[in-house]
Amino acid sequence: MSHKDFLETVQAPDQLAAWVVVVREAVARFLQLPPSVIYPMDGWRTLKPFFPLDGWDDIGFVISLEECGVAFLDDEAPQSLPRFVEGRFFWLHWQGAVNIGVWSVRVATHLVNSNCRLRLVPSDNDVANA
Repeated sequence: MSHKDFLETVQAPDQLAAWVVVVREAVARFLQLPPSVIYPMDGWRTLKPFFPLDGWDDIGFVISLEECGVAFLDDEAPQSLPRFVEGRFFWLHWQGAVNIGVWSVRVATHLVNSNCRLRLVPSDNDVANA
């Protein structure tokens, strides 16, 4: 699936389009998959076979975001990213995302609201043709 089709399916607002593409690219990098095989309706359980041996790692995903050009200007931004995978820590429990499409828009919104910057902004041509 192209980035353009992905964006149309998740109905990402224009101001978030580049961010959603970067989030998808970072997930693909983290899972060592081509972005074209990550579909908006994929849930974390669907992608679980592709997780690294030790499972989903929020810090590993943050590193992938940085490798894809996200500059975190606030120390809280990486720590407060929306969760993709559900989990439990003693009495704390958090829900996982419904699917990667919804989650990518949430993460993109979080990054924009946290005053993060894109060092490498995908061009419209990259978004349309990828």
